Amino acid sequence: MNPDEGTILSTPAAPPADTPLEKAGDVARYDRHDGVYPIQTRRGCAFTCTYCTYGSLEGLRTRYRTPEEVALEIERAVARGVVRFEFVDAVFSHPAAHARAVLHE
Repeated sequence: MNPDEGTILSTPAAPPADTPLEKAGDVARYDRHDGVYPIQTRRGCAFTCTYCTYGSLEGLRTRYRTPEEVALEIERAVARGVVRFEFVDAVFSHPAAHARAVLHE
């Protein structure tokens, strides 16, 4: 509709923050634009580093996704055309056991 007619236009509400990106929309756009698909295996960071905002953005309590769930998200994104991925956790390598389990899966 035309905004000049008094109709208010808005963008749809964003999906909830814990929605995997592959459920939120067109994941192949990352590849089409030479982008990298972000994978988050956990949220939160208890390190409280003075220079970092992750604790205030994601909370100090760590919430983990299962390695199987992460692998399934990657498999689905690959099936939709994505070829490049990046782990975007605050500190992916800690704890090491979780990082190894994700990489193994």
